[in-house]
Amino acid sequence: MRPLFTIDMEDYDDSDPVLTQPASRGIIWKDGKLALIRSVKYGYYKFPGGGLEDGESLTDALIREVREEAGLEVIPESIRLYGMSKRIEKGIWDYVLDQDSYYYLCEVTDRTFPQELGKHEKEAKFVLDYVLPSTAVEANDRYLGKESKVAIDRDNRVLRLLMTEMAARE
Repeated sequence: MRPLFTIDMEDYDDSDPVLTQPASRGIIWKDGKLALIRSVKYGYYKFPGGGLEDGESLTDALIREVREEAGLEVIPESIRLYGMSKRIEKGIWDYVLDQDSYYYLCEVTDRTFPQELGKHEKEAKFVLDYVLPSTAVEANDRYLGKESKVAIDRDNRVLRLLMTEMAARE
């Protein structure tokens, strides 16, 4: 497993309760662009994905989350681990969130499905968008200039890694 980076906000005490929440996130390329979730309301981009449900494997969560957020059907045989990031922060919660996010390269079929968004996802007005990584980074930088959000910073770091690797191949 390839460790990508750790974001530790160090905004907690050692006595604070800890919630460990692994997550799966999809890196889906189509015609040189990434399938990302754009918040129409806030203007940021994120990888489709989220936390595991009880008894769910990382790849099962990836398939479910990509279908729910993006309306896309992952081809299970195409799934390849890209790497893992770690996020540790207390933030607004009564506990410390210790989240390992596993990023997977994967392909999708041509089938599409209606999104199945949760309350905060609907409020943020999530839509699927195919964009160049640089477009997403620029939008996220603008958002992070006004608002601090560790999850967007995390995905922006992965976007930058992908851009660096693309440039190295050219």
